[in-house]
Amino acid sequence: MQFLEVVRKALETKTMTPALEQQLDELFWSQEFNNSEMAALSILIEALADGTIRSLEEAQAPAN
Repeated sequence: MQFLEVVRKALETKTMTPALEQQLDELFWSQEFNNSEMAALSILIEALADGTIRSLEEAQAPAN
């Protein structure tokens, strides 16, 4: 899976699964990013920071 596809999947599902984390980790170390990938990375970081995308554990936790 390509970097933009992984980011798109995380944004669509609003969940960062262990499999997506592993794919991102592999992609971070295997390639240089172009401008569109850098922009997607910025969006991903913002979505993680503001809680739009949650970890699988957080997404499965019962609401209080």
